[in-house]
Amino acid sequence: MSAPALSALEDGEPDDALDPTGTDGLRIVDAVLDGITRHDATYRETELVRASVNGGRFTNCRFIDVRFDGLDAPDLVAASSTWRDTEVIGSRLGTAGLYDATVSSLRFERCKIGFLGLQGAEVHDLLVEGCTIDELDLTEAKLTRVALRDTTIAELRLARARLSNVDLRGATLGAVSPTMGLHGAVITVEQLLDLAPVLAHEAGIHVD
Repeated sequence: MSAPALSALEDGEPDDALDPTGTDGLRIVDAVLDGITRHDATYRETELVRASVNGGRFTNCRFIDVRFDGLDAPDLVAASSTWRDTEVIGSRLGTAGLYDATVSSLRFERCKIGFLGLQGAEVHDLLVEGCTIDELDLTEAKLTRVALRDTTIAELRLARARLSNVDLRGATLGAVSPTMGLHGAVITVEQLLDLAPVLAHEAGIHVD
């Protein structure tokens, strides 16, 4: 997992974050990105502290060497976006729709997330640590080298997902559907026992 390269940032103004082409080499505090729409913008070597994103749309945008610290995002959609060497720290996300995204080295730490949608995404090197997620949707996603640590997921959706080197041992899992979608994941014996009734049902096994 690579940390963002943020060693030589200049202090920017909140309005600098509104540049339609993106940002490069800036540390921006208290930016308000509510209701904006961006296509093909690039955010590179940027730290956004206490940014607000409500109703933001970032289609096909690129986030490279970016840190979001204290992000407040009730409604964020970044379809077909690219995330590389990026961190989201101490943030609150209501809906985060990263549909069909390409992810390479992304870390969520100490975040509260209502819905994280990675449907159809291709994910390499994802770390989720110290987070609470109400719903994580990985439908049709391809995931490689993913780890969840000290994280609670109330609902995990895995329909047609492809998992490789996915470590869920540090997660508290609620509902998982389908449980057979866990193929390729590593879980604990305790997690397996919790999932056993649903696994048996899906496999057509009658337990008496």
